[in-house]
Amino acid sequence: MNKLEYFESLKQIEQDKMWIGKYGRELSKEVSQNMWAIPLPKQLLGDIELQDMIAFLERVIKNRLEQVQKFNKHGMIFYVWLDEETGHLHLNCISNIHKQLPFECETEITENLEEVVEGFLAILEEDIANDDSYEVVEVDEIDDEDEDEDEDNFVLVVYVRQLNVG
Repeated sequence: MNKLEYFESLKQIEQDKMWIGKYGRELSKEVSQNMWAIPLPKQLLGDIELQDMIAFLERVIKNRLEQVQKFNKHGMIFYVWLDEETGHLHLNCISNIHKQLPFECETEITENLEEVVEGFLAILEEDIANDDSYEVVEVDEIDDEDEDEDEDNFVLVVYVRQLNVG
């Protein structure tokens, strides 16, 4: 797969129709219906540049904004984050009737889309660099307290853009 084929494969995301809820109780349906996970194949590392991904995401945002304005009931919150465990870039939209994003962890909101996309591109580089170097650890050597501490200190960086009616 080359760069053109990769972005062609993402066209469905770019043109997807949102599910727009009318009530606060519909948050879980909005989350499940509107979420996309975007992987980046290892063979494209170096071919896909920051501005390529930003341009793609701006097209997605434009599409979602047009849908919000056509629906003309209430705005939506478009948000993007990096899932470090899978290495995927996630994007979603929820109605702005919800007062907070549906994450259980601590979040840091940014208006800088590049910050999240840079993390997405960097995590693949790290994975490739570490592909041949790993350490075998015995199960009894794993310290649950260290894992709990990492989870307690974790802060998810989330890009947020308000998509307003009219």
